[in-house]
Amino acid sequence: MSLAFLSSLESFRIPHLPHERINLRIGIHCGSVVAGVVAGKIHVSEQANHMLTHVVGGFQMEARGEVIIKGKGVMATYWLLAQDTGLRSMIGEIHRQETLKSGEVSAA
Repeated sequence: MSLAFLSSLESFRIPHLPHERINLRIGIHCGSVVAGVVAGKIHVSEQANHMLTHVVGGFQMEARGEVIIKGKGVMATYWLLAQDTGLRSMIGEIHRQETLKSGEVSAA
């Protein structure tokens, strides 16, 4: 969802301020709710990076390096760059199948 938000802002314009752009700040972390945010990029903790690349899979990351996170200290962090199109298609198919199943159950 975060990637979709950032993508939608590329063409979004405020009608009464057409030359202004909206900047979105997004941070993702697994575990205790602590996330740094940087305008225009999705900042991901090491735990969220592991979850998205090894457990869920299908996401492209770039190491940002170690960053001092308020309340946590020095942490390795990453940038979430993109979602692989194959995963997007697979998620859409699973959602379609679940919708069909729920329709069959309610029709019975």
